[in-house]
Amino acid sequence: MEKRISFRNIDFIKIPIRYIPLQSLFDILYNVISGLMPAYQAVVLANFIDCAMNIFNGKGNPSDIVLPIVLIVVYIIFMNLMPSIANMIRLTGNNKMTLELKQLILNKKAALEYKHIENTETQDLINRACFNPEGNFLRGFNNILTAARIIISSTFLIIIIMSSSFVNGIIILAMSIPLYVLVFRTGKMNYEMGKESKKIKSRYGYLAGVLIGREYGNERKLFGYSGSLQKNL
Repeated sequence: MEKRISFRNIDFIKIPIRYIPLQSLFDILYNVISGLMPAYQAVVLANFIDCAMNIFNGKGNPSDIVLPIVLIVVYIIFMNLMPSIANMIRLTGNNKMTLELKQLILNKKAALEYKHIENTETQDLINRACFNPEGNFLRGFNNILTAARIIISSTFLIIIIMSSSFVNGIIILAMSIPLYVLVFRTGKMNYEMGKESKKIKSRYGYLAGVLIGREYGNERKLFGYSGSLQKNL
């Protein structure tokens, strides 16, 4: 009996790094920095306001405002420029990974034994796994990075809040945990529903091919249901 490979969450990171290492490492770094940006923005704006108030009250030098302004400009440039650069790098990575994975999957499908071609359960699994495989891996990779970015962003914002008001930080943390649990459970339910819907799509896709596909013309004529099909069209 052949061993079925089960992918874990870590595989959605390992596989993109294996096939598109530079783009994947850039994406990881970009998401980490993006996770730090909300905290960075809060600190920079607070520093700018404090510096402006000190200058306004005659307690500071006007030249002290230069550094806070530069830090704000850095934030604006990053938030407006980096998404476009990241999208271009992801596009090149997507194209490269598509070529690599499709070639690998074609070789695997060509080496399948005949018993798998006639097995409905195996065919459902193959159709689900082989439909846009690079998109599935990249979505998994991006979902993990998005979750990490949200955790980083939330953690540092809570630390900033706790530094000024410990009680408010604890309240926000206590409210956030149930939301994270709810999001996790909702995502799991959506995955199960999507898995079932893909099984149905693969079945009606196969039936549609049998009913109207050119390669099944002889079968329709042999079993005599092409006439019934034409009447119902």
